[in-house]
Amino acid sequence: MKYSSKEIVDMAVKIEDTGYAFYTACAAKFESHSKKAAGTFSILASEELKHRKYFQSVLSSVASREGVFDDTYYAYLQALTQVQVFKDASDITKVLASVTTVNDVLSIALQTEKDSIIWYKELTSFYSAADGETLEILDNLINEEKRHIVLIYDMMKDNG
Repeated sequence: MKYSSKEIVDMAVKIEDTGYAFYTACAAKFESHSKKAAGTFSILASEELKHRKYFQSVLSSVASREGVFDDTYYAYLQALTQVQVFKDASDITKVLASVTTVNDVLSIALQTEKDSIIWYKELTSFYSAADGETLEILDNLINEEKRHIVLIYDMMKDNG
């Protein structure tokens, strides 16, 4: 199985959509408890939308080059997606029911950002220098997720 550059960007857009849905739901859940918490989650939702827009702009300029995954590695990548906090947006309600504090949500958020970085880093190992466009996209995705980790970590410190 092989992923094209376009498919990688499509996956990134879906990850951002799920993040947006999660943070929007968190803002609604904590709105009556804390304006600060709701604002925190609104900021994170806004960041997910910015990333989605970025990835969509990348999508329009991506050529359809394929990756080079063998069946074993493809199975590994599939397994990674199945152990993430959110397989897709339908998991949000279940996860959100288990959180009671802002820091619970921030801990989940931190884990989802880490999961995304692992996913993108694993993908980079199967592209060569000849696949510069794909590697650049993956590097940009990783850097955006790292920026989110710093933002979430700072929010965790602020929320005690």
